[in-house]
Amino acid sequence: MPPTRANKFSFTDHRLQRLTPETWRRCYYDLKCPGLELRISPSGYKVFSFVLRGGKRERLGQFPPLTVKIAREVANEKRLCAELGIDPVQRETLGELWTKYRSDMAERNCRHSSIRLFERCFRGLDAWKHRRLDRITRDMVRELLDKIREGGEFGRARNTAKLLSAMTHFAIRRGWSGKSAVAGIAYPKVRCRTRFIEPHELSGFITTLEERKDVFGDLILTALFTGVRRGEVQWARWADVSFKRRRWAFTGKGDTLRAVYLSDYVLEIFRRRRSLSGSDSVYVFENPFTDRPLGWVRRVMYRAEMAARDLPADTLYLSVKNQFSMHTLRHSFITYGLRAGVPLQVLQKMAGHTTDPRVTVSVYAHSTEEWEREGFQKVADLIRELAGSFQPESDGKERTPASDRWEPVVSKEPPVSLAAPEDDGQRTASTYSLVEQKSAYLRYFQEKQLVSGRASE
Repeated sequence: MPPTRANKFSFTDHRLQRLTPETWRRCYYDLKCPGLELRISPSGYKVFSFVLRGGKRERLGQFPPLTVKIAREVANEKRLCAELGIDPVQRETLGELWTKYRSDMAERNCRHSSIRLFERCFRGLDAWKHRRLDRITRDMVRELLDKIREGGEFGRARNTAKLLSAMTHFAIRRGWSGKSAVAGIAYPKVRCRTRFIEPHELSGFITTLEERKDVFGDLILTALFTGVRRGEVQWARWADVSFKRRRWAFTGKGDTLRAVYLSDYVLEIFRRRRSLSGSDSVYVFENPFTDRPLGWVRRVMYRAEMAARDLPADTLYLSVKNQFSMHTLRHSFITYGLRAGVPLQVLQKMAGHTTDPRVTVSVYAHSTEEWEREGFQKVADLIRELAGSFQPESDGKERTPASDRWEPVVSKEPPVSLAAPEDDGQRTASTYSLVEQKSAYLRYFQEKQLVSGRASE
């Protein structure tokens, strides 16, 4: 649609908000910034674009959250780059770089879970979306990571730093000549997740969740008694559950097919959820307000943890060290599975580990002081039992003690007599000690001139 007086005016946020959609797409042009336009679709979708001289249109972003001020700055930079012949790569914004980096990850067949993880991290960078990469400083990155850590999201802070580093290296490979704002910043350390619910904590933890009798408690208990991952239990579908076969089949991590056989306790939970949910429900653990899977169970987990550890209910969460998480339930399931005597290959299949069975033991299996004491006692009892029950076979022959045996390796010819000159000749060879036998052999070899000694000098 060509510019006219009706659709060409000075953009302001207030005036653009008052624009209403029509039955066809309308374009509006800014008088203060040549090339900047706003396109409104019939559904009310408003998008800023920049039109170059050749008619090529580049999308800048949606209005809102993109404001008129920021859209003008981006459009002026693009026009300046086009007029001066500056490489656009040097003046790319973080949002533009993210769009190209995400496409590059899809072309390299990266895991869908990795792409979704970076997408969640990039949502926290909305304030920098229209900022040029060379205007992001190291102090800004440090301040952002510290702010995320203060909220207790240590893993998100680490993944955000990894995303910024990966995007910077991607820009350098494309010809960007700036300096990385992440260089020299150590990745935030993630709190150790090698934690499991110890035996004395199980009673309070399970009792608190059973008393709730709601979808939050049932989800956490299912994760504890099946050992599945958080995303797998949250996205459980009724179409994957077979009550007749007591089987729950789904696609797990790495697009691998998994089968979880429901125990009596888990089967009771699933039947209760089926009776409480509607016939048209899709997910087993469905949010009753949005008809979507549950996505936030940390508050319920926190209350159950306080009861399990005998801590006051109003305890500040960040002041508690080594907190429970959904992955703690997986560690607990595998630990108690080994404790129950489940074979390692079976437990590996139950946990969904398809690569190395040593991961199941070295990473997920834990121990307690009581179990270690019991293990030491069992090994000691076994050694004593074997020592008491073992009896050497007897053939009726008299054996020479091992300490009195000595076989010469120099010559197989035995000496004529082991008796020393001062002996009376009544002693047998078996009655001589090891030292006396060695002395006799030495005299024999000296007499035969097989060994040179001081006596022959």
